[in-house]
Amino acid sequence: MSFNVVLRAFVFLLLVVGLASCQRYAMVQPQPVTVKNALVVAPNQAWNKINIDSLSSRPVEIWTADGDQLNMLMLFVGVADGQSLFPSPDSEKDKYAPFRSGMTANEVVSLVEATLGRYMDTSLVESYDLRPTPFAGQNGYRAEFNLVGKDEVDRRGLAAGAIKDGKLYLMLFIGTRLHHYGLRAEEVESMMASARIAS
Repeated sequence: MSFNVVLRAFVFLLLVVGLASCQRYAMVQPQPVTVKNALVVAPNQAWNKINIDSLSSRPVEIWTADGDQLNMLMLFVGVADGQSLFPSPDSEKDKYAPFRSGMTANEVVSLVEATLGRYMDTSLVESYDLRPTPFAGQNGYRAEFNLVGKDEVDRRGLAAGAIKDGKLYLMLFIGTRLHHYGLRAEEVESMMASARIAS
């Protein structure tokens, strides 16, 4: 096989890999955005939506500003009664707990704790400072979280949400405690304040 043929094959492989990696993220511009035709938020900076096939038909999007190992913004929009926040595996013992439309704020926070624990493969998740807060024009609530994932990185989290017409609307931000939580927390707070349910 000639050197030119090998070189062309190598360049083609690089292009294919490059295109595949580009498709993992999609730019979210700093302007009002409607997530899953259900929740409008107004970021003040550019974010990257992480394209995950298993979530494409689910009422959730995951964004990151600095890389998903450093921070993630999870937007759960219109989660219906009986749905889990993330799709569950087939194994009964590994299933995510479902949302129930009659849940109290405390029960929703417990659901978020359990979901984060499963998602990040850890039992080291705790919530604190749960309090009433308007969210998306509803009587909502917010809470903060401490968690340590399987990677043993210390993280902080912030969630705000509300239930409307029996469906859950929730924004959950997680970032490394050392730097990336504080780096983006003000921006996330602004987005939470701007959120509204699409009519």
